[in-house]
Amino acid sequence: MESTPSSPSEVDSPAPLDDDPRLATDRVLPSWNEPLVAQLSTSIGGPVGVHAAVGRSRNWTPLRVLLLIALAVMALGWFGKAGCIQQTDVAGQPGQSRLDWDDQRQFVGLCYSNIVAGYSQNHLTPTDLADGAAPYRTYWDVDGERQYLRAPVVTGAFMYVTAQASRGLGALVEATGLPRSLDVVYYFVVASILLAFGWLIAIWATMRTRRRDPWIVALIAISRSRWSTSSPRTRCCR
Repeated sequence: MESTPSSPSEVDSPAPLDDDPRLATDRVLPSWNEPLVAQLSTSIGGPVGVHAAVGRSRNWTPLRVLLLIALAVMALGWFGKAGCIQQTDVAGQPGQSRLDWDDQRQFVGLCYSNIVAGYSQNHLTPTDLADGAAPYRTYWDVDGERQYLRAPVVTGAFMYVTAQASRGLGALVEATGLPRSLDVVYYFVVASILLAFGWLIAIWATMRTRRRDPWIVALIAISRSRWSTSSPRTRCCR
């Protein structure tokens, strides 16, 4: 009676065995557990096979695939909002530009974002910062009533850091002689990059808690958070 091999070195294989014999044997497979996914998988060969070596790919790991999906979705979100940072010339002032929000373009084009609208409203411009403006300390009058920043503390801190970073970016552009854009454009770009990094970190952290069924995190990767679009009243945008 033949004995069962006790180690990979005792297995008779036509090719050398991999040094790392580990497999993700406990991973939840959507093509087995989700009827819709199982049905859709028939177009590419059907569900994962019983003897498939799951979890061995060194390049296309679930985390990398989900981060790539998230980047693609965020790119779509960027292009959806980019229409609201286009510039136009100021009438009667050659060489001066302003944000092109004519004819309610921000709403007609479905690109409104409080990142842009709240820039000057919340006193985050380089001029305001140079005068010592800061969230929760600076206030302004609206219809005779004193108003402060209406946002959670972490959000206010993020806005302030973003404003300072965009101020530095604008100064760098001027120092290097590169084409100048509106300050609000720099603010939008910096905020988008920081939010994107935060979103990727959130996906990575969630993956750490869902090791057996990482593909459930795809629901996060394909979603797109939106900055609140309430209170469109604004003095936008310098």
